[in-house]
Amino acid sequence: MRVADKMNFNQVTRSLNDNRGDMSKLTDQAATGKSLLKPSDNPVAAAKVLKARTSLSAVEQFLQSNQEAQNFLNFTEQSLAELTDIYVRAKELALSQANDPSSSPQSMGMVAREVGQLFADALAIGNRRIGDKFLFGGFRTVSEPFDQNGNYYGDSGDILMEVRKGQYLAANLPGSKVFLGEDYQATPVDGTSPIESNPIELYDGDSKNPTPVLRGPASVNNIEILHPEHEQENRPVSDKEREEANFARGTNILDVLKSFQISLEAGDKRGVQQAIEDLEIARSQVVTLRSQIGSRMNTVEKNLESLEKLKLDNRVIVSQQEDADAFKVYSELKRSEGNLQATLQTSGRLIQPSLLDFLS
Repeated sequence: MRVADKMNFNQVTRSLNDNRGDMSKLTDQAATGKSLLKPSDNPVAAAKVLKARTSLSAVEQFLQSNQEAQNFLNFTEQSLAELTDIYVRAKELALSQANDPSSSPQSMGMVAREVGQLFADALAIGNRRIGDKFLFGGFRTVSEPFDQNGNYYGDSGDILMEVRKGQYLAANLPGSKVFLGEDYQATPVDGTSPIESNPIELYDGDSKNPTPVLRGPASVNNIEILHPEHEQENRPVSDKEREEANFARGTNILDVLKSFQISLEAGDKRGVQQAIEDLEIARSQVVTLRSQIGSRMNTVEKNLESLEKLKLDNRVIVSQQEDADAFKVYSELKRSEGNLQATLQTSGRLIQPSLLDFLS
């Protein structure tokens, strides 16, 4: 077969273009450290990288939500801890005045001033803010939830944050729960809306056809209550049952301090003795809410650990599919340079001098 000069020229041109194309690609990989420069380089790997990066973006958003929720919960827990100390101190003062036979109106007046300061401290905690958001205002985070008299102007909203896909967690405690005791034992569930306050249901012995008997929270003035062992029989409420009912309903803990202060200022020893029980109920209410916050904090910490691991796994996938092996890239680049030099040397032999070279 006759080989024309044009065929030799085309062969040399193709070889030079291929070698220079390989060198350009390897140079880009060496400069960027990436073996996957465009989807056409490896469509399967590009699809895996795109999926991992999409997951990584979602993980970053959930991490941000969890960290924001964690900050809110940590600050709330710290505030509740201070509030607990306030009611522990108030109960100590109540015990000292109730059990000290030598207490006088003057000493009660001094204690009343300290209780007034405790009330001011509790009110300051109620109006505490994190950044530009008030902590205990519910959804109303831009204005103070309490006035100087302890009246509440917030709402009972739970600020839900999506901490995992489809999993929501309340990052706050509204002041209506903490300070007023409204549904303070009801906690939000994982989902799109907070849990409702569930009534207590009592059933008879027939498991196939249970007959629910609803029992609402008892009040101090209520004298009758329904018991499961006496299905349709009413009997008087015991002191223990009344105390449990009061605890379940909750109390206005600011009013408890205010009433205690008024009893001290009036020298009402009976009111001071009653304040001991009321202060214990208030303290128990705050401690119960602290346990709810602790449970949510544990959930957030576990989410953060899981999300950080998921973030690392996705980055490993991206690195495995996208990052270039530096040793391999530099070795191939060196080999490509050698191929280019060899092509240039052999091309001079393939393209022989023509008559035009001699005429010039």
